[in-house]
Amino acid sequence: MSLISYGCHTEGQPCRHGPPHATVYVAVGDPHEAARQAASCRTYAENRAWRVVGTVIEPTPDLPLERREGWRRVNTSADGELVEIVVVHSPDAVDADVGVFQCLSERFRNRQKVLVAVNGIPEPEPPGRREKSR
Repeated sequence: MSLISYGCHTEGQPCRHGPPHATVYVAVGDPHEAARQAASCRTYAENRAWRVVGTVIEPTPDLPLERREGWRRVNTSADGELVEIVVVHSPDAVDADVGVFQCLSERFRNRQKVLVAVNGIPEPEPPGRREKSR
C-alpha cells in the first residue's frame, strides 16, 4: 500500500491526477544485468499501476551512495513533484547493509515518498508467530 496522497497540496501548482509516478534506479556494473534489473523493476511498478517515468542506470555504482551521480538525479526528482516512488531491484542497489536501505526508506516516507526494493527485503513474520516461538 502506498503512502502517496492523491490530493492537491502544493499552493499555486496544478494538481496532478492519475497513478503515482515512479522512477527505476539500477546500480550494477554489468550492462546486461543492469538491463535485466531495470526490466524487473519496471514490471514490478507497472503491476502496481505505477507510471514509470524514468530509469536511471548508475554510471558509478562502486562509489558511496552520496557521491553517485545517478542517485543524486533520483533524489532531485523525488525532492520535487516529478516522482513519488523510487524502485530498486534489491536493497544493495543503495548499500550492502539492509539497515541503511531501511533508514533511507524512512527518510523517503518522511518526505511522503516511497523507496521500495523488488527483492531482498525479508517478509515480516505473521502476527502471533513470534509469540508461539518463544
